[in-house]
Amino acid sequence: MLDVNEQKLVDKLTSKFRTENIVWIVIAAFQIMSIVGIVCGIYNLIVSISNLDASNRIKEHPVGIVSAFEPMSGCIVVLCINLFFGAFIGVIGSLYHIFGVRGYVMEHKEEFLKIEAMYQGQI
Repeated sequence: MLDVNEQKLVDKLTSKFRTENIVWIVIAAFQIMSIVGIVCGIYNLIVSISNLDASNRIKEHPVGIVSAFEPMSGCIVVLCINLFFGAFIGVIGSLYHIFGVRGYVMEHKEEFLKIEAMYQGQI
């Protein structure tokens, strides 16, 4: 259903999102090992594991991508949680999400909206 360029776009997002969540799992493991970062680490681990499944859903059914990644509030909350609990390594993961994954989606917003419209039968 997707042309080659659209499929490459979705595949690249899926790869970036999967990489981000693997990085978050590693960050969470380090945070859990430290007393200060344990709360933050458990939170990051739970979110990362659930998002790994979401990266597979994006590849299979690329709908709702822009609406999921566009809001900044979730990004800011995760960044603040990591800053507040002293888990500075989590700041790296937050910045990767904001600039690497979310930035990629926003850079290709129109293409992702076109793919979504096609999947919903509007084109």
